[in-house]
Amino acid sequence: MVFVMSFGTSRAQNALHFDGSNDYVICGTDTSLSNFRKNITIEAWVYADNWKTNVYEGCVVVKEDNSSNYGYMLRAGNGGRLNFAIGQGAWRELTTSSSVMKTNEWYHLAATYDGIYMRLYVDGKQVDSMYETDQIGISTSTPLTIGSHSSPTSYSRHWEGKIDEVRIWKTTRTAAQISQNMDKEFCTGEPNLVAYYKFNEGTANGSNTNVTVAKDFSGKKNDGKLLNFDLIKSGSNWTQGMNLKTTTSYDTISVSRCNRYQLPGSQKYVYASGQYQATIDNYMGCDSLLTINLMIQSNSKTELDYLVCDSMKSPNFDKYYTQSGVYDEILVNQFGCDSIVRLNVTVTKPVISEKSYRSCNSVVLDRIPQTVVYESGSLSDTFMGWGGCDSIVIHRFEVLRPSRDTQTLFLCNFIRSPSDNNIIFKKTGWYYDTIDNFNGCDSVLVYHVVSARTEGSINVKACNSYTAPSKSRTWTESGQYRDTLIGANYLACDSFINIDLLINKPKVEMVNVGACGFYETPQGQRTTQSGKLYESVPSYLGCDSIQYIYNVSITQINAGVKRDWNRLIADELPQTGTTFQWLDCSNDLEPITGANLSEFEMLKSGEYALEIRKGECIDTSRCKVYAFTNSANIQSTNIRIYPNPTNGLLSLKLNNIYVDVSMSIYNNLGQIVEVHKLGMGSTFSFRTNLSNGIYLIKVFTQEKELSRSTLIKN
Repeated sequence: MVFVMSFGTSRAQNALHFDGSNDYVICGTDTSLSNFRKNITIEAWVYADNWKTNVYEGCVVVKEDNSSNYGYMLRAGNGGRLNFAIGQGAWRELTTSSSVMKTNEWYHLAATYDGIYMRLYVDGKQVDSMYETDQIGISTSTPLTIGSHSSPTSYSRHWEGKIDEVRIWKTTRTAAQISQNMDKEFCTGEPNLVAYYKFNEGTANGSNTNVTVAKDFSGKKNDGKLLNFDLIKSGSNWTQGMNLKTTTSYDTISVSRCNRYQLPGSQKYVYASGQYQATIDNYMGCDSLLTINLMIQSNSKTELDYLVCDSMKSPNFDKYYTQSGVYDEILVNQFGCDSIVRLNVTVTKPVISEKSYRSCNSVVLDRIPQTVVYESGSLSDTFMGWGGCDSIVIHRFEVLRPSRDTQTLFLCNFIRSPSDNNIIFKKTGWYYDTIDNFNGCDSVLVYHVVSARTEGSINVKACNSYTAPSKSRTWTESGQYRDTLIGANYLACDSFINIDLLINKPKVEMVNVGACGFYETPQGQRTTQSGKLYESVPSYLGCDSIQYIYNVSITQINAGVKRDWNRLIADELPQTGTTFQWLDCSNDLEPITGANLSEFEMLKSGEYALEIRKGECIDTSRCKVYAFTNSANIQSTNIRIYPNPTNGLLSLKLNNIYVDVSMSIYNNLGQIVEVHKLGMGSTFSFRTNLSNGIYLIKVFTQEKELSRSTLIKN
């Protein structure tokens, strides 16, 4: 019977110190760490040396798959705030609104989710909660990490301080369960516990370069691997952890041993029966006090005599004794202890003699009674000898038989007999010869003479023509043909081939095609001109199965527009079958009533475009802003600024030559945006850097305004 009681233990309880730079623990991608759905509890004792700027930078326990936003996280930072996150395509995060922890103090953290609420606990007390009904996404490719992000090479989010007693549950722990067990170390298996890291390995602040694994005590074998830890000083090493309560288990066993017994968990041996006690670690890393009722048994000795023939198998069945002598063996007695057996062995040998016989057809054996045998083999006669061993006479006999051999000979024109060069075979058939074999018995040779000429059939598909395998002729039509390969088979005889030939020849198809602007054939030829295009479609043999001739008719539309003061003129010339429609761009490209000629007289400034149709083809010019020019101004000033609209390059033409010509450009707020000093002359060219819009231009000479007009910049 096992008795268990709880008491404070003096065992060293360690933790892991993280430097906040690059060290972390990676715990693998086992499915037991992923499939939580709507129930999870994460617990840990933490001690922060410093807080990272953002709460998401202080990773305690993280399983974050950024590619699909699946997993779960427990983090702290930003002056002592606590964060809990779960992901299912998007992250649902609960962060305390204020600081709930300080640096340089131990805190127990817990985060739970039950499919309705996410909750956060500090030292067993709830500090925040949030309504949430999403599931926790399953990601089996992302590892669980402690002290860093799941991708530490991509995200530098490392914990700076100590972490101890990390537990992950596939259930939602209640506040009472969290509070009652947060300062206890589990020493027995717990249901639904899928990851449990006590961090009691190593020597606190000692040299631990060989202690690089944090054991998982949940039974799921998700042991953690320490990466980038220094393990030789107080930082980035195993260190003093939380002093948690633990339990000791008690058990009593009865043991029977021979001569001595090594007490569990020590190097000490005992040699006498009695009751002993030993303290050992149980499977959960806790103390187990074991009471041992020990019985020490003694070895025994005995001596045996054997007279055997040829050999004797040892009592241990592991060897044979083939020579007389004294041998000692160790067996197991009824107590399970060594029993030393001394064997006095006398080995006698059998007498063996052999007789050999050899004859054709039958053999007479020298036996009583005399024996005649007709098949090869062996017989033995056994006589009783000394020491129980037999005296054996072995008769080995070989009955020789006439031999018979059949050979196949291949005939082209003639062939000589292998057994007699004077015999020549010129026809196919069966032939016989008799000779003495090496045993002196008759040997019959049977020759089967067959034709060595070969014949076969092939099916051939070819493009346009096919040349026979013998290269002697070429066929251009399908049909049945026969070809001879002289001396071409593996026996250097003629080989005849029946050929079933299919000649593939392409057909021609002509296709009439109409297109707007350009045409592209199924195989990618592109043209903008009317005319013929040629294209072939190959068959699976590589032949041209169809040759296409495309008669292409391309309809081209010139959608350009030029301006003559208030008149807009299409670049496309009017002709039969061509229709024009001027559009109001500022009114969703609404057709302008009556404006269906190749020219359009503006009555006001606006943004216009032209739609042109030729048969089934339609093209529309780009929308442009055009400024209406009053005819009175045109006649009075005789000053032209063109092109208008402009893309930046302008020309100015005056009706006379002037001195000190300048020009000012105003925006719609009346502000001067550009000034150009043009000098003396009547014609000027210059470039403007205006952005798109409508502007006012004023032209001056010797402080006198010559003209003003509207300019449109596209």
